[in-house]
Amino acid sequence: MANFHPLYFDDTTFGNSQFDHGIPNLSTTTYSTLGGQIDQRNETDPYRFVQSPLNGPRLRPISRIGFVVPGTPQCRPPTAFGKSPSGQSETAQGCRYLVLGPLLQHINGIIPASIACDLIDFYFAEPSRSLFESASPYVLTHIFRKKSFLHPTNPRITSPALLAAMLWVTAQTSDSQIFKTSPMSRGRICDRLFAICLRLLNPLLHESPRTVPERIAAPERSHNGTVRDGIQSTGTLDDVLTLTLIGIVVSGGDFKHDCLKWWRAAWALAKELGLGEEVDTFPNGIGNADSPYGSTQASGQNGSIYNGGGSSMTEEEKEERRRTWWLLYIANRHLALSFNSPLTILDAECHLYQPLDDASWQDFDPDVLKARYYGPVTIFTGVGLFEYFLPLMVILGDLIDIHHRSYHPRFKNLENAAAVAQVESLLQAYEQSLKLSMMSSSTHLQPQFQSAAFTDMQPNFDVLETRRASVETLAESRLKIVIAYATHILHVLHILLYGSWDPISMLDNLDNWTASPSFVKCDSHSVSAANALDQILKLDPELSFMPYLFGIYLLHGSFVLLSCADKVQIEEHTTMRQACETTIRAHEVCVATLNTEYQLSNMAFLLELLAGICLATFVAARIPATTQRDISIYTPKYRISPIDGSTIALPTPEQLAFQDKEIGVLIHFEIATYISNDGCNNVPTLVPNQTIFDPTLLNTNQWMDTITSLGAKYATLVAKHNCGFATWPSDVIFQTTDNETIHYNYTIAQSPVSGQNVVKSFVDSAEKYNVGHGFYYSLVWNNFLNVQDSKVRNATLSPGQVGITDSTYDQIVQDQLTDLWSNYGNLTELDGGYSTRQMGAIESLLKTHQPQAVVFNGCESNGTCISPNSVRWIGTETGQAPKENWSSGVTKGGGDPHSPYFCPAECDTTLQTGDRWFFRVNQPLRSLKEMIDVYHKTVGRNCLLELDLAPDRSGLVPAGQVARYKQLGDFINSCYSSPIAHNATHSESDTGIYSMKFDQPTLIDRIILMEDQTDGQVIRSYQVYGKISNDTNGASNVPFTLISKGTSVGHKKIDLFSNAIPVIEVMVNSTYVDIPVWRSVSVHLCDSLPSSTSAYSIIQAESSNSNNGTRTQQTSDVGGGKNVGWFHNGNWIGYYNVDFGSTGARGLVARIASNARNPMGGSVLITLDSPTAAPIGKFSVSNIGRPQT
Repeated sequence: MANFHPLYFDDTTFGNSQFDHGIPNLSTTTYSTLGGQIDQRNETDPYRFVQSPLNGPRLRPISRIGFVVPGTPQCRPPTAFGKSPSGQSETAQGCRYLVLGPLLQHINGIIPASIACDLIDFYFAEPSRSLFESASPYVLTHIFRKKSFLHPTNPRITSPALLAAMLWVTAQTSDSQIFKTSPMSRGRICDRLFAICLRLLNPLLHESPRTVPERIAAPERSHNGTVRDGIQSTGTLDDVLTLTLIGIVVSGGDFKHDCLKWWRAAWALAKELGLGEEVDTFPNGIGNADSPYGSTQASGQNGSIYNGGGSSMTEEEKEERRRTWWLLYIANRHLALSFNSPLTILDAECHLYQPLDDASWQDFDPDVLKARYYGPVTIFTGVGLFEYFLPLMVILGDLIDIHHRSYHPRFKNLENAAAVAQVESLLQAYEQSLKLSMMSSSTHLQPQFQSAAFTDMQPNFDVLETRRASVETLAESRLKIVIAYATHILHVLHILLYGSWDPISMLDNLDNWTASPSFVKCDSHSVSAANALDQILKLDPELSFMPYLFGIYLLHGSFVLLSCADKVQIEEHTTMRQACETTIRAHEVCVATLNTEYQLSNMAFLLELLAGICLATFVAARIPATTQRDISIYTPKYRISPIDGSTIALPTPEQLAFQDKEIGVLIHFEIATYISNDGCNNVPTLVPNQTIFDPTLLNTNQWMDTITSLGAKYATLVAKHNCGFATWPSDVIFQTTDNETIHYNYTIAQSPVSGQNVVKSFVDSAEKYNVGHGFYYSLVWNNFLNVQDSKVRNATLSPGQVGITDSTYDQIVQDQLTDLWSNYGNLTELDGGYSTRQMGAIESLLKTHQPQAVVFNGCESNGTCISPNSVRWIGTETGQAPKENWSSGVTKGGGDPHSPYFCPAECDTTLQTGDRWFFRVNQPLRSLKEMIDVYHKTVGRNCLLELDLAPDRSGLVPAGQVARYKQLGDFINSCYSSPIAHNATHSESDTGIYSMKFDQPTLIDRIILMEDQTDGQVIRSYQVYGKISNDTNGASNVPFTLISKGTSVGHKKIDLFSNAIPVIEVMVNSTYVDIPVWRSVSVHLCDSLPSSTSAYSIIQAESSNSNNGTRTQQTSDVGGGKNVGWFHNGNWIGYYNVDFGSTGARGLVARIASNARNPMGGSVLITLDSPTAAPIGKFSVSNIGRPQT
């Protein structure tokens, strides 16, 4: 069976769930990612517009949209768009723009009509008093003519969905007072506008005709749609632009890949509408079928020039189509660089003319059509986006093709010299046209330039400075700033041509690239890019000219400086030093102006590396306060896929070893064990008296017996929880706010068992039983010290509390952690949280004392990790991971296969019901069936399972917990320790296929897949096929049947079948970003729960805090051999989950003795459900001095 190759299949082939975060029921509103099946999954995570590689301005979070439902009525035909539903004029409804009429009924109650008009004005805003008073940063260029769109009597017919999208986009950054009435105002309004936009967007079921029997037709007259070969296209130009605007804004979110769903939908619809082709019937010799660019296409970079022609579509409509297509073309290349992905729109698909320059477009005269280029152009022609940035994107597309060919499994060894030379000539031609533009006296340039010779590589900005001494016009300012930005990006393209696109491999220099001629060229262009950047900062101090687009080029231009600076004596190399300083200033401006988490993270990363190579004093003084923490940010380790160029995060050995443990326990045993609350959480004044901590039967070996019977490989002890009580004799000394120097006197040393040390006993037992050990230490809460969320509360001290300052608290934390991490062996895991203020000190302690330890939740959402050995929290305590759970990614939930951070997931949950972590009297346990389900939905979904262990007040694990964990361990061992034998296996090393055959039909009901993640998690989807054999078809000519499929494999994936099936062969196929290595593939049959060998699962006593109370202790011999408990008059012992069977009479047998304290004997009453219920039986006990049955 052929292997599926991810490079040639759309994303729905292997279910990319990174597109699932946010708006539900996307199938009613969007295309699938590349034209496959609509993804109808409904996730709960909202869009969070705070981080992007595209460096758009920071936005507020958009909350979940809950009312986008299938069956939404389609938009009215365009002929109806010009009238309001009531028939009233728009002016009568308080709106000054007729074009908004179709939308007013939908936004009623959200924003007034006058504000909607203001937002439309903002959408079309142009710079006024200064260059930087621009419109929304998300309006990259104007597709429509303002005069036509806002015509007072005959406006452009526009879909309500597009109108809603325009309002939503501008509402993100508008300064209108309506968005400032409360902190929630902007978010609430934007949420509702976005919901309206989605509801109004036509249901675009853009699926393959092979899989969809019917397709939704476009409205009767689709605005700017086309009718080709008698078949009307689905969707309209307005739909394309609606999807485009959504894609632009979504790309500023936390889940950066989410934007690709919208962009792919826009690209696919644009192609279906034929936007890449001219609508005209070409004159003879122009645009014939033999040439994608027409028969008169010029060789090289200039395309061919044609004056246009006539057709039934107006010239204005044709220009809107051109501008839309070329905007999508720009976005495709820009995103391909940002996400390291292949191109979707090819040059060969561009059979149309270049757009008009902005000035000509806004003052459009259809009777005076200017000559223009046909097809992609690679020279600078003016100050508009299509005139200076589009040519650069054409060249970037060639660079992307060359880059991805170098990773192609068959083409990577072919010579690239000719292609590189061609790109070099294009870059030189663009540079020459750029220099010619600086000599022009007009800000609006024609395609033709006067010839001139240039010998220098760096543009001379002084030419523009001295053109005339009069006050500089806005147009002249725009020309200068466009040239500065274009020059910088031009040099970045040179760097991309000659250098590595991966900063990590660039720094590693494994191929000795820094000794090659390419490095010398990159060195020169990195300095030139920095010079251009210096000019940009002079002209645009806030970097606000193109904030959405500029960030990725700033980053790529910055990384090469690291390698360059590493090769020179920076203090003696003035040019390189200045380049570094300029780059750092630019990143500072980006953080201040754009304020995106992504930019902040990358700036901190860049500054750290620069500080290590050069400019130590300069950098240290300029690190933003938000990133200062004795900065030592871990650089993620990753590699580039040789198949599609995507990122593959690489693990540390410690992370892989931690995943191998599969099951661990978190032991909650400290002073909170003796109170009714589940810890001191959320009660900042609660400080239980340390005298109640009295574990007279403490036995940590018994803990380890329970842990090993479960099959857990590590245990983490809560050494200090939120109450502040330390279970070891911490001897930290500190000063209070009363200027009194005291010892930390809230520890086991002040309890009735002052001679004991729970931490030491735990460590000794763990080492004896060969169980990995770690500590939970709550860093952010300490009721004893009046600390909540890492800060001392500004409140009156409660009884038992001690007053300190924040700095004193930080020192106490460091001293206690130093004690724990220095004196109790090598730790497996560390847990307990930390605040941003504490990160630097904690990170330093980790490096010094426990560098090998895995740190729970050790990464922030922006990728700042406190340890390279971090694991992430799955996000809930239910004991369930998402079906698609990746080993990479730093945010809660299922992770991100594209993240450069290898950060496996940990799923924590409790055996006690009600999410109870500390011991509680009478707290029921979850059933064995439920715990087996927890195992399958955690370990079986690539997530490490951490279960609670809650010793009781005597210091022993209650017998019920012991029994239940042993049952779970017995099941796991009996089900999975011995796979079903097979007579032959075959693993194809070059395809990722794994197969196994059986001599005869064999029943199986589950399969375990394990991926070797030494070089990262590379499998992106899998399919399990079986040859199912039964009495009717025998064992010959049996076809393969799909029996299971999924996406992420990682450390372990367990798929359970609905019932047992007989198979003679099993085959596992996969899609991947590098050829996978199967660590293990096995099949099993274990469809029934094990029967219990005990008559009960819980023994619980009424009290165990004094010698006069009831006692229980573990017994392995029910009916004799060991005491189960003792009690006095009025006490009770409860037995839970007793199995009396389903039929017949049942009795109770007990062995009871009366001791010397009760010479007269007594009686024991038997009740059901409650100690106070009516007795159903009675034992009389006489004092005979020995047990009696």
